[in-house]
Formats: sequence, C-alpha cells, structure tokens
Amino acid sequence: MSLSLLLIVLLGLAMWRQERMFRTWQRQSLRTQATNDLRTKLLVSSFTNTLSQLTQETTKQQLPLVQLADKAMALVASADSLVFQAVQAMEPTTTGYDAPDFDPSDDGEIARIARRNPDLQGDDLSGFEKGILGELGIDPEFIFGGEPDQV
Repeated sequence: MSLSLLLIVLLGLAMWRQERMFRTWQRQSLRTQATNDLRTKLLVSSFTNTLSQLTQETTKQQLPLVQLADKAMALVASADSLVFQAVQAMEPTTTGYDAPDFDPSDDGEIARIARRNPDLQGDDLSGFEKGILGELGIDPEFIFGGEPDQV
C-alpha cells in the first residue's frame, strides 16, 4: 500500500511540474508575442514615416517639373504668342525668394570667397602660392601694388 501511495504522490508531482512548465511556457510565449507586436508596430511606424518623408520630398521636386510640363503643353496648344500669353496670365505665379539674403557689397563677396576657399589669406594668395612666388624670387607684396624691395 505504501508503494501505491508513493506512486500516486510521484505521479501527482510529475503532473504538477508538467502543468507549471506549461504555464511558464505560456507566459513566455505571451511576452514574446507582445514584444514582437511592439517591434512590428515600431517597424511599421518607422516605415510609414520614411515613406511619408520620401513622398513629401518627391512632391517638392516634381512640382516644378509638372509646372514646366503644363507651360510646355500650353505653348504647344496655343496657336500664337498672344494666346500663349493669355494662358500664362491665368496661371498662378510663385512669388518669394527662399534663399538667404544676398549681400552684393564687396564685403559680402569677400565673405563668400572665404567660405568657399577657407585656405585663402587676407589677400588672394594662399600661403602655398606665396611660398612658390618666394622660391621664384618674386615678392608677393609687389604683385598687389606694393613697392619693390629696395636692394
């Protein structure tokens, strides 16, 4: 009798352990599924944002081309220049300038040259060019209207 009681207890423990392992596996499966769902949502969100940005950029780039094609079609469709001018007068025109302010002064031009060529000195010759002129025996200051060195 004690052997059968021991067998029943062992069988009960085995069934309890099996049930516990199943519940643990079930919880892990639900966590994995939730994690995968979150990753999928993030991936879809990222893809949607990227696609939206690409669409906006493409639209910005294609709008001038569409306007140009529209003008070309209007030109082809018009019989003479007066009809074409009448068609163009009906089309909305873009007004405005999106670029930064342009400084037409000499100081503005010097600043633009300095931005394009950061190796330039106060004059138009770089240190490399001054070295070459020095090796050739030419005084770089003389090129800019200075007086030649007195020997």
